[in-house]
Amino acid sequence: MRVITGWLAAHHISGDMVVVVRRVAYVLFVALAAAVAFGIAFQSPNVTLAGIILATLVASLGIQDLMKNYVSGFYILLERHIRPGDQIRFEAVEGVVSDIRLRVTLLQGEGDALVVVPNAELFNKTVIVRRHPVRSGRRRGKLGNGPEQDPAEGVEPVSS
Repeated sequence: MRVITGWLAAHHISGDMVVVVRRVAYVLFVALAAAVAFGIAFQSPNVTLAGIILATLVASLGIQDLMKNYVSGFYILLERHIRPGDQIRFEAVEGVVSDIRLRVTLLQGEGDALVVVPNAELFNKTVIVRRHPVRSGRRRGKLGNGPEQDPAEGVEPVSS
């Protein structure tokens, strides 16, 4: 475990992440040792293989939500429908986006409350986005309140 901790510290990984990685590595090491011990005790390599498969299945179910949030965060950052400074609302959550990370999006809520939203929630639900005027690049008018205008009106014909 010291080797893993030293490597993570050398790469300037945050202390919280070091603790998580150490715990996961410890659990995996214990599970693998238990599977090998059962295989030796029962004199069958099939028990060891079954233990490894079971441990893999449990681990994959355990990180399913985590991976869903990372993949959703990747698409949110790639598509850029939501940006820092935008005001968003979905379900009972409303706030101004302060930061978008791979796993979560941070909102500044009412009364300077920090709202941490898993990216899978933003990706799978309908979200109302109000662009920050400076970031939108253009002014947005209200829909349906102005007189209708023909898009071709005011365009002069091109002579050839």
